[in-house]
Amino acid sequence: MNNLKATVIMKTDLVNFTGRVASSSEADLSGILRVQKDLINGVVSKNNGKVIKGEGDSFWVVYPSVTMAAISAVEIQQEFRVEQAGLSDTDALSIRIAITIGDVLHQEGDIFGDAVNLAARIEAITPPDEIYLSHAAWLVLNKAEIGNSYVDKFDLKGMSSKERIYRIDQQHKTRIIRGQTAIFTDLRNFSGFKNEYSIEDVENVIAKMEEVARAACDSNGGTIRATIGDAHFMTFANAEAAIKGILKILTEWDVFLKETGYPTFTALGAHIADVYIFRSCIYGEQINKAALIESLCRSAHPELDRSVALISNQIYDEVADMKFDCEFKKVDPSVIDRRMQSRYQKRFSEGESLFEIMVSNNESNTRLRSPLHQK
Repeated sequence: MNNLKATVIMKTDLVNFTGRVASSSEADLSGILRVQKDLINGVVSKNNGKVIKGEGDSFWVVYPSVTMAAISAVEIQQEFRVEQAGLSDTDALSIRIAITIGDVLHQEGDIFGDAVNLAARIEAITPPDEIYLSHAAWLVLNKAEIGNSYVDKFDLKGMSSKERIYRIDQQHKTRIIRGQTAIFTDLRNFSGFKNEYSIEDVENVIAKMEEVARAACDSNGGTIRATIGDAHFMTFANAEAAIKGILKILTEWDVFLKETGYPTFTALGAHIADVYIFRSCIYGEQINKAALIESLCRSAHPELDRSVALISNQIYDEVADMKFDCEFKKVDPSVIDRRMQSRYQKRFSEGESLFEIMVSNNESNTRLRSPLHQK
């Protein structure tokens, strides 16, 4: 019995993932599982834990102490909330976590014992976004470091007596992600399109734009923070990655429109922003500016029958010396729709410029001559 030793067990579970299987694509499901796996592996390794096994949307992890397991559990949930921020209640998922301690048999890369079984039973009754502990785990928890409270006694399957259950009391704090390149995308004339085309066509357009946006993020380290209908809000760690993402969206969307003949060109606006996230809420003054730049594309120039991408001069300054398969043309922001004037004056400083991204060899860029560009 040399492999029997006192062990802290943590079990995680992705709540309602099974229900998502029937309504989501394979790519979406794989993306969710990949995000969860990367997040858990990163937090666990940083806090001296070890992932024993992953079972689809669940993970079994061991730690040297209950306190370290609790710290990791809180971080996992907070980081996963950041990933889910901006999603609707229908689309958002959550993680529930159970922590126990006891003598555990370690054999052939797996774990066995009453503490393992107890972790599974406790996890099954743990509400979404909560962390529950067994009585034994609570007894050795550093209560001065980790806030906690008593929940109740529970009859658990396979247990001879009721188990006292405790929870970790979490303090929700605003997460600030500095210096992100924020991008808003929206489909031009989507309202008119959905009124003139079939539901199948509308679904095709929405699904394709989500696919293109996700591919642009996946290949350049970006994150989709929110999706509302045909609009997407995404962030990239730096301006170079963002430009590559924008180019991927523009080129792939242009191919899609040529294949289908749909008149749904896209508008993209981008700006450097600090992203503030509190629970599911995303906010920030410069995020609003990125949205304003996107609306300048479509509202100030409705006559353009092509996709338009505008970036702020802050982004341009970071990538001006880099080589991309595109040109940057300086935009005169004074040539704007009157409806934008008051908003423009509040958000843009005097002399501030915008730059339009002109994709190389993209016929749609030369379809119309625009008064937008400075002569």
